[in-house]
Amino acid sequence: MRDDYVLLEHAFYDQQGVLVKKLTTQELKPMGGKIVATRQRMQRVDKDREWTDVITREADFGINIPASMFTLTNLRNPRE
Repeated sequence: MRDDYVLLEHAFYDQQGVLVKKLTTQELKPMGGKIVATRQRMQRVDKDREWTDVITREADFGINIPASMFTLTNLRNPRE
């Protein structure tokens, strides 16, 4: 992890403690006054030719989100 707490790599282990996946940050850009991981790759360690890229194109910070959005009922049945 960097001094600004941007996650560069995260390892995922199974219940036996065996490494199964890695999430690696491949690109960082400034957004909304902060440095954001704009391209990350999730990849199983046993399949080097398969992965999922997570791309962030926009990020907003300091927005007001009502606490009711995080109730179990709303998380199970979100309203748009």
